[in-house]
Amino acid sequence: MNVDQAPGAPAWREACAGPTFITLKFERFRLVRVLLIVYLVSYLGLALLCGFARQLTGVKVFGPLNLGYAVIIGNYVVAWILALVYLRSSGRRHDVLASAAIREHAASPSGATHLP
Repeated sequence: MNVDQAPGAPAWREACAGPTFITLKFERFRLVRVLLIVYLVSYLGLALLCGFARQLTGVKVFGPLNLGYAVIIGNYVVAWILALVYLRSSGRRHDVLASAAIREHAASPSGATHLP
């Protein structure tokens, strides 16, 4: 017998086995994976630029601001933009799926007695 289907299994195991919750986990993982790749490319690009193109980072871009500092500032901007993208996606899609998963579990025969 599967542990998740045992008669005394906790309610959260049953709730996590629902199709809506599985969809929520998959969509969240897909979004986080894309955002993480974008950030790592940005961050590692900065490290590689500073490590292997030191003369290029010293090029003046705007007044006393050189390319190295501009890329560092850009890295902070990228991090904030990615955070806002995650928040927007979470509010629009993940919260809806989470509410649907809760309703789905509450409507199940075992969910009505376990969740408020």
